[in-house]
Amino acid sequence: MKKFLIVLKKELLDCFRDRRSIVMMILPLLIFPLLLTFYDNQIESADESLAEQLVLATNDEAGIAEVTDFLIFNDVNVEVVKTDDATTDLKVGKISLILNKDENGYHIIYDQNSIKSTKAVNIVGSAIEANKTAQIYAVLNLYGESAEFLSDYNYTFEDVSASSKDGGNSLISILGPMLIVMFVATGGAGIALDLFCGEKERGSLEGILATQINRKPLYLAKTITVFIFVCFSALISVGGYIISFVLNDEVMGTSTKGIGLSTTQTLLFLLVTGIFAFFTAAIISMLSLSAKSVKEGSLRINLFTLIPTVVGGASMYMETGNVSVATNFIPIINVINILKAIFINAVNTTHLLITVLSTAVYGIAFLLVGYWLINSEKVLNK
Repeated sequence: MKKFLIVLKKELLDCFRDRRSIVMMILPLLIFPLLLTFYDNQIESADESLAEQLVLATNDEAGIAEVTDFLIFNDVNVEVVKTDDATTDLKVGKISLILNKDENGYHIIYDQNSIKSTKAVNIVGSAIEANKTAQIYAVLNLYGESAEFLSDYNYTFEDVSASSKDGGNSLISILGPMLIVMFVATGGAGIALDLFCGEKERGSLEGILATQINRKPLYLAKTITVFIFVCFSALISVGGYIISFVLNDEVMGTSTKGIGLSTTQTLLFLLVTGIFAFFTAAIISMLSLSAKSVKEGSLRINLFTLIPTVVGGASMYMETGNVSVATNFIPIINVINILKAIFINAVNTTHLLITVLSTAVYGIAFLLVGYWLINSEKVLNK
């Protein structure tokens, strides 16, 4: 135990002396709030621009007069412009959208890459629907018919999902799990490379093992160092997003006022994230130790970190209620599923236990493989 603590202290001190690594891990605290703040400012700017004036082009100004009059009546400042190349003007932002009318009705052309244009589509589309309803009422009244039957087609929305009870937690239930597995998977890559294949390439690892030191505490201390940095990096990254939510009342169009986790949710979140961090640290330590050079180790670890990125994106909208028991034995996917359930406070106890235990078993298995690898250094065997 004494040798283990000595090696652990030495590795941690060496890692924290590397200012560049520390700076790179702290950067998310600044980058994420800036990115989300910039994005929300763009949305706010688009709203303000449309509030000042909604500029559109058309090939039939008389044909769309009903819609523009309806918008103006509802305090939307509309300007209809003539242009020689409406599509180009739409792409460069000179106009918000193109509204034409033909024998088939209205035809809206917009730019999906423009926040202002997509918002303008919602405004104009709602105006067309409202104007259509008003025209139906007018015609029916003209012929002395009752329009009460139209009320049968009114509708309201009611969200019964667990996330609806937690307000803004629906936002982090979609983005959170994907981001967390990415943060954890990439957080300790640099440290793992340096502690294992880095020292092997420099020859310092062979020098340490040549002293006949017990390899078990050496390997465990190095792996735990990687685990600590994985957790530290993930914590910093999550902290960056928390700061973003604190600084902004709205993120990506969703209010952040309702975002928050109960004590139970927080403890479960830390448990699952910690187990996944252990699993990740065991894998990247084993991959680094199995490589003969930093270049080879970097390639292997990068291939591994690519998996959580792809899986995280693919399962971003995975429905936790429709996940089978067998799915909870699949690494990474099971963690994403449980994190989503934690955020919306809909945890299935069986799924939680399977995920935690299976992830821990996989981590121990990779840990044992790494220990076998460090004992297989033939040059230094007794």
